[in-house]
Amino acid sequence: MSFVRINENGYLTEKHLTFNVTYYDQSAPTARLTYNGDFSYTVYDGKAVIDEYSGNAKTVTVPAKVDNYPVSEIGNRAFQYSSFQSIVIPASVQKINVAAFGNCRKPTSIVLEGTDLQFANNSLYRATADVYYRPDSCFQAEELRQNYGGNITWKVMCAVE
Repeated sequence: MSFVRINENGYLTEKHLTFNVTYYDQSAPTARLTYNGDFSYTVYDGKAVIDEYSGNAKTVTVPAKVDNYPVSEIGNRAFQYSSFQSIVIPASVQKINVAAFGNCRKPTSIVLEGTDLQFANNSLYRATADVYYRPDSCFQAEELRQNYGGNITWKVMCAVE
């Protein structure tokens, strides 16, 4: 509904527009949640993004699912300054965001179980790590094996029998 008011001289003095809008954004996040006390995550479009790791384990395994949501991303600065020595990233993870492993300077190894993974610029900012990838992964292409802001050595995983 809309209406206007005109004064006695014929000039527009007020204009009112009234309307109802219903907007639903499916990509809006849920509240930040905690899983196993060490991982904080947010859900977007039915998928979990690990926002923060607060544990102190030497070996960390990122869960493939948290509370029945598949883990699809490692969020910005999620593991920044963490002191783990080794981390395993499951195949469900499709993206590692900015500075996700920033300033991880312990002798670290990062194991990528997936075959198709996207790294944001500086996702390994100032990190020192050996990154192990599967021989059938997209990282066979040399142009994909960059340092992403860190001191990274790329290594093909060997099959263990």
